[in-house]
Amino acid sequence: IKSFTYFGSLIGFILASLISDKLGRKLSLTFFLGIAGLGSLLMSTGFNLWMIGIGVILSGTGINVSSAICFMYLG
Repeated sequence: IKSFTYFGSLIGFILASLISDKLGRKLSLTFFLGIAGLGSLLMSTGFNLWMIGIGVILSGTGINVSSAICFMYLG
């Protein structure tokens, strides 16, 4: 399950520049923090392994994209 976080990170870092250029940094940061929140919700309410795995992927994607966009937003 922990390796799903790294898979989500890989997806997130690929999407970070594409989506932040199209949506803008502030809106894309809000969007990906919402995805991280949805992933956390799925992990906490997941009743089988697949729901928890998808939650981990979404959480990893949202958190890592947000950390990448945050530095672009501040800079």
